[in-house]
Amino acid sequence: MTCFMLSASAMTSRWLLNLGAMTDVGPGRTVVGRVVPVSVWPFAMFESRPLPVDRATAEHVAERTRGEDDLGWF
Repeated sequence: MTCFMLSASAMTSRWLLNLGAMTDVGPGRTVVGRVVPVSVWPFAMFESRPLPVDRATAEHVAERTRGEDDLGWF
């Protein structure tokens, strides 16, 4: 099972492996979470359950983590 995410920091999108991390989050909701690599397609997933936040908070987090050292926050 996968989920499709849009990054507020880079205005990019990617597919993420969904092993239940998005269970309590409905379609179109804004979340903040750290993405880590995995060995199966789509080769990335949330490290832990992402936090539901409002769009302004997500944009603030994106602004603070923008750059080469974003530590995987998405």
